[in-house]
Amino acid sequence: MNLNVRNLTVIGIGLMVAGLHAQKPVTVPVAQVGAGSPLPVYVVNDVSRLPEGFEPGSTWTFSSWTTPSALTFSARVDKTEGGWAYLTLTGGAAHSSRWYYVPQMPGAWEKQ
Repeated sequence: MNLNVRNLTVIGIGLMVAGLHAQKPVTVPVAQVGAGSPLPVYVVNDVSRLPEGFEPGSTWTFSSWTTPSALTFSARVDKTEGGWAYLTLTGGAAHSSRWYYVPQMPGAWEKQ
């Protein structure tokens, strides 16, 4: 039997192909959406807006909506930038100033 390089190559490729097997298709489960398994819902508000009249020099009272404890404080607006406000909290013996992202605070602002 006379074997040359070409014949050996053909035999090698044939053996490689003979060893290949197709994979079984993967079954992807279908999502069941209903009362027992609802889709998540995200509410997105315009997060860059401050309450109307939220300007430097104005004073506001904040009351949180959180439970079981509620938070209430008064603050003077020193400066604003986008949805951020640099507030000086008043009330009590100490006054503190820092930046707050007002649109994401869970509560209501009332102008004084």
